[in-house]
Amino acid sequence: MKKKQSKTKIIVTAFELFVTEGYRVGINRIIDKAGVSRGALYHYFNSKEDLFEEVVKTYFFKQFQELPDIVSGPGNFQSKIQKIMYLPLSPLYEVDQCGNYQHTGAEGYLTIVSAIHQNKRLLQLQDDYNKLWVESLKTVVQQGIKEGQLTPRQTIAGLVDAIRLIVDGALLNAYNTSLEEAKHKLQRSVSYLLSINFKPEVAVMKQ
Repeated sequence: MKKKQSKTKIIVTAFELFVTEGYRVGINRIIDKAGVSRGALYHYFNSKEDLFEEVVKTYFFKQFQELPDIVSGPGNFQSKIQKIMYLPLSPLYEVDQCGNYQHTGAEGYLTIVSAIHQNKRLLQLQDDYNKLWVESLKTVVQQGIKEGQLTPRQTIAGLVDAIRLIVDGALLNAYNTSLEEAKHKLQRSVSYLLSINFKPEVAVMKQ
């Protein structure tokens, strides 16, 4: 097995096991399931904690690296807001690939989130990405105002906070229902929030 493939296989396998069996899963279990040697695993990772950090960066944080491209890329503010608000749901879709989400996905997601909260480096990285996410939303809302499509009935910070609450609600909803239902509710809620902040003449044009 090529080195790059070996490392990828370890990360993918560890993610699946962290989701389905919890953070308590042992190194030997990961090695056996990945079909690699102990030496191969320790060639890339110094410890299980080191491996866990790489798994989280790959499956939970990597999508936030798209934010600068979304903000500076083509599209109006509505399309950009949709892309930004869906990013926090991305890890749930990754978890869903490990099996039946209704039976193991929500629990697996919470298991990983709980382990993140016990890791100072990952908590700091999570905080950094959360700040970037909020700043990206603010920039896109400002774009909507500059384009003349948006007249917030509240401050920009207030509108962004409202979007954050809606996204948080969608994440909670995903634990109890399905990912698709959570995504649809998220889209409807944010669409309504934006519609009441449209300039009247723009809202008419959209109909």
